[in-house]
Amino acid sequence: YTLADFADHNIMENLHTYNHMMSHREALAATGIQGESDLRSLFQQIIDNAPENTNIEGIKTFLNNTTDQLLGRAVGEYTPPWMRNSTIIGSALHLSNSGIYNAMDLMTTANEIGMRQMITKSVQALPEVFRDISKLSKSEAARLKDVLAADVLAEGRLKNFITHFDDNHTVNSGTFSSAIANAAQSVKYLNASEHLRRWNVHIIASAYEDMIQGAVQGNKKFAEYFKSIGMSDELMGKIRKEIDTHGMLVNKWDADVAFDTQRYMSMASDNLAMTVHAGEVPALLEQTVTGKVIFPYMRYAFAGNQKILRRVNARSGLAGVAMLLAAQAPLSAMLAATINVTNGKEWDDNLAIVAMRTATSLGYISQAIDP
Repeated sequence: YTLADFADHNIMENLHTYNHMMSHREALAATGIQGESDLRSLFQQIIDNAPENTNIEGIKTFLNNTTDQLLGRAVGEYTPPWMRNSTIIGSALHLSNSGIYNAMDLMTTANEIGMRQMITKSVQALPEVFRDISKLSKSEAARLKDVLAADVLAEGRLKNFITHFDDNHTVNSGTFSSAIANAAQSVKYLNASEHLRRWNVHIIASAYEDMIQGAVQGNKKFAEYFKSIGMSDELMGKIRKEIDTHGMLVNKWDADVAFDTQRYMSMASDNLAMTVHAGEVPALLEQTVTGKVIFPYMRYAFAGNQKILRRVNARSGLAGVAMLLAAQAPLSAMLAATINVTNGKEWDDNLAIVAMRTATSLGYISQAIDP
């Protein structure tokens, strides 16, 4: 035997892995993180500021795995292909009601931007739900709202080939596993969850465009909102100059101002439209085979619900969480009744319990309730 006998001779797989890892590094570089040392220095601040009596070793392990995930390296234990395949196939059956659950995100958005804005923008955004986002014209890609929507929705587009799973382990091309992974992309369209997400994103992007114009024109409420998502007075001043000169044609703005504006707005809209990113999924689900087997369909729910709670609590405290609960309560009951009917049950069967499971504002608690 020689060393070459242990090397991977599949050129296509090696190219896929190289491209996958480089795309991760390029994305990090665009945010100012030039290498792995920068990323580890950033995470070291989290460790240094950890509360007392915290499991520091557990934090280090989680952040080390998150570092690997952000750099495009495989995370966690290897999961056998047959286990992956059965999980993917099972998700097509068990996630049939995901589209109904995703309707709750619309109420979260309404709580964020206001019911008046929500009603107006919902009607305007409806035609965009079924539009092919890969065919934006040059003029359409110039406006702030279109750029924001395309940026957030790009992650949900169907891909011709799936080369890696969410945990960055390689999908072997030309195999049954590859075919299953490709077919699995259709689940979110079949249960309508992606259509609702697209609608939600376009509502948010359109509302943000109106709100930023109002903020630079002196609307204190809108100005406070953008300040709450991290946009400084200095940045708002620069945005005011760009809007006065170029309007909402963000492609003509100063590149740095346009980038910072899109970055903050995309982060805020992403929190509402629920895209799961590296480091937002509990370690048990993302980094162990046990979690992938026991909770194979819960990645979105566990990460999303906690993201909503963290964001609302950080910005508005317990009063904000209470307001979100109050906003979601009526829709929760309606969605619960809909789920019961689609499952062939009486509309009011365990209505309160099912309603609690649809309420994202309850965080992890909603996942522990068994109807």
